[in-house]
Amino acid sequence: AGIICPPSVANSRRRELYFGGLLAPTTNEELMRELLTPTCMEMPEYIAEMGPPVQRVSMASNGLYCFVQFQSNEMTDRAYEVFNELDFLGRRLRVGRPQGYTQGTQPPEGAAMNDAMSA
Repeated sequence: AGIICPPSVANSRRRELYFGGLLAPTTNEELMRELLTPTCMEMPEYIAEMGPPVQRVSMASNGLYCFVQFQSNEMTDRAYEVFNELDFLGRRLRVGRPQGYTQGTQPPEGAAMNDAMSA
């Protein structure tokens, strides 16, 4: 039997993306927010009344990857499309869904929802 997450936890996971291929130790939480926030604020999915577009950045202790939580499911889908394979500090970002992610809705057409953790 699998573990069933409460709706709030499941929704939280739905709004989270994995960002890998980061340059350690240069990349930190502040730098990730500086990269993501301006672009996310330009997205049609951004709703100012819901707060900042980037809700949380959780860096791995080795600095090679992080998890980012966005303000909405729709913004998360768009961020995946925009930031995956983007050149950042001379490295190509690998963006994907976190391990254990269960898709609640259909992904945007053409979006590959593979497990970036295994890449």
